[in-house]
Amino acid sequence: MPVSPRIAQAPDYVAVVAGEYQFLRKQFGQQGKDWRLLKKEEYQDRYKVYDLFTIEIPKSGAEEMIYFDITKYFKKR
Repeated sequence: MPVSPRIAQAPDYVAVVAGEYQFLRKQFGQQGKDWRLLKKEEYQDRYKVYDLFTIEIPKSGAEEMIYFDITKYFKKR
């Protein structure tokens, strides 16, 4: 099941992206060593916009999907 963390009080989308990667480091470790980014995409449903990350954990071969609600910031770009 995908993980959906919140990036609290980010002033803009650039800060949101920094917060997304900070979350990934805290949750999964060092990028390139402990996890690998397979895909990052924006996904939009009817009313919400998300950054969707698909990562691989090389040690186990598992794939994880993590999404962040960026609706608030998407409208400002």
